This record gives sequence, structure tokens and C-alpha cells, in this order.
Amino acid sequence: MFKRNLCQLLLLALLSPAATFALGLGEIHLKSALNAPLDAEIDVVGASPEDLAGLKARLAPRDAFVREGLDYPSYLNTLSVSAEKTSDGRNVLHLHTGDPVSEPFATLLVEADWPRGHVVREYTVLIDPPVFSAQNATNAAVAAPATGATVRSGAVERPAERASAGSTSSANTSAPSAAGSTSGGRAGAAAA
Repeated sequence: MFKRNLCQLLLLALLSPAATFALGLGEIHLKSALNAPLDAEIDVVGASPEDLAGLKARLAPRDAFVREGLDYPSYLNTLSVSAEKTSDGRNVLHLHTGDPVSEPFATLLVEADWPRGHVVREYTVLIDPPVFSAQNATNAAVAAPATGATVRSGAVERPAERASAGSTSSANTSAPSAAGSTSGGRAGAAAA
């Protein structure tokens, strides 16, 4: 009996921290593209209404970036962080910069303070170039290559050559002799 109660008590103690629903920072969702101001949302998870009322979030100070060995690009000087509720009812931290982000990735240290705790979380986001949109593209007409006014046939036309009768006959005689040597070579190979 004692062993059974002890197991139940240990199980309850292990599950109780999960039942307190401590505030946490979840995934980041990037909404902007390269060479545009940063626009992102970070999910706020497990927050009670009291936690949300006292939530203060911000970008970590520059010395925290230095301590972690991270770069602090100039566009982070204009970063603002605000707690918001999205149209679908999620609690998020909205991150926005006034300056465009020209680097393909960004590493952010976000601090959150609330009455019952403090958390610092590092986020690295890959910022893709703007997506090509067919709606924004103009349909430029592409002209087909122009062809001559003559009717095309399968025959190959060659410019007229000034050829003497002697050169024509030597060309004609060289072809059969080459063919004869080839066939003779084959015949010799077959006989051997």
C-alpha cells in the first residue's frame, strides 16, 4: 500500500511542473523577405492572463550578443518587440525593424520578463529573397526569329563554285578508290 501511494505521489510531483504552464517562447514565423524590413512573430506558449499582462519583451542588449559570440548588425538598432494577439487568437511577440535586412540570415536574442520569470532565447532565421510572382510580371511578347521570304525545302543550297572539269573528275575518281580500298581491306580481313 505504501509503495503504491509513493508511486502516485512521485508521478504527481513529476507532472506538476507541466501543470503550472510556465510562459515560454515558441517558434518564430518570418513574414518578410531579403532587402525588406524584418517582420516576424514568435509564439508565446503556456502564458496565463496575468503573465501576459506583465509581459515585457525586448531584444537582448548588445553585450549579451558579445557574450554569446554573435554579430549585432546595424538593422537591429531599429528592432521593436511588442506582445500582440493574432486574428486567430494566438499570443505572439511581433518583431519589426525600420531598416531593411540585407543579410541572408539573422540571429536574434530575445528576452522576455514577466512577474514570475525571465527567459532569453536565441533565434536564427534564414531570410529568402522575394518570391517571383506571376501577378507582378508583365507579359512581354517574344518575337519568333524572322525567316526569309523563300520557300524552305529539305535541300541544302550551296553557292556555285568555279570548278574545272579536271578537278570534278579527280573528286569523282577519288571517292570510288577510297571505297574500293575499304572493301578490299574488308575482303582481306575476311579471307584471313
